[in-house]
Amino acid sequence: MINRNAYRSGPEDFTTITTVGELAEDELKRVVVHEQPVLLVKVSGRIHAVGAVCSHYGAPLNEGRVVDNTIECPWHASRFALEDGMVVQGPACAALPVYDCRIVNAQVQIKMRTENKVRDEEGSMPITTAASH
Repeated sequence: MINRNAYRSGPEDFTTITTVGELAEDELKRVVVHEQPVLLVKVSGRIHAVGAVCSHYGAPLNEGRVVDNTIECPWHASRFALEDGMVVQGPACAALPVYDCRIVNAQVQIKMRTENKVRDEEGSMPITTAASH
C-alpha cells in the first residue's frame, strides 16, 4: 500500500495561516505551512484543515470537491472525512494528515493533530486514540 502522506508533518504549535475572511463556504484553499501542503475548507461555518495531497496517487485535493463533509479526490474519487481525515470511500487506503484549527482575532491558526478521533463500529461516539506514525 502506498501512502503519499506517510512523512508529512506540520506545525507543533498553532501557526497563523490566513484570515477568516479569506475563506468562502465550501471553497478549497491550498496553503503551504512549514513546507507542507495543507487544504483548508469551511463547511457550515466550521473550518477544517487536512493534508492537501491524496494519499492514493498524490492528486491535488484543492482541485476536488466537498461532498457530505468529505473531500473528494479529483482523480479517482476517493473521499476523506474532513473531521478526521479517514478514508470514507476508496480506492485510497490511508487517511490524510489532520490539523487542529482555531480562530484568534479573525486569524485562522492550525497545528498538527497529535490525536485522532476515530469512529466506533457503528460510526458514532468518537474514540480518541494516540496517532500512529
